[in-house]
Order: sequence, then structure tokens, then C-alpha cells
Amino acid sequence: MLNAEGRAAAALPAGHNEGFADTFKALYRAVYRAVSGDGPSQPDYPTFADGHESMLDCEAVARSARQGSWALVER
Repeated sequence: MLNAEGRAAAALPAGHNEGFADTFKALYRAVYRAVSGDGPSQPDYPTFADGHESMLDCEAVARSARQGSWALVER
């Protein structure tokens, strides 16, 4: 029922619901694979840079709410 990529990402057999905790299992599996050298050359999980970009977006949203107008994302 699952293709190869789905089987690699799933912790349970096809047809079973995966939830909140499984998100962290998948993340840690990807990080450990990268640390061991068995992962892809580019991270397949969110990096510090991704988190930084997200925070810049959140800061712009907060600034927009305070000002009551559009705010640019400061990069």
C-alpha cells in the first residue's frame, strides 16, 4: 500500500494512523542518519536556517499587528 518513500517514513504499517509523536521519531531518524553519514548530502529535515527564516516571518507578523499595517520581512 505504501511506496518505498512512504515505507521509509512510516513507523507503523499501512492503514494505521500516525500522530504527533511520530513526527519526532521521523525527525530524529533523519538527524541520526545525517550524523552517521548515511543520509542525503543535503538535510531532509528543517535546519537552523529554516527556523531563523520562520522567526523572521513571525516577527513581521507581530510588527504588522502592532502597527495595524503591512510589514516587510526584514532579512
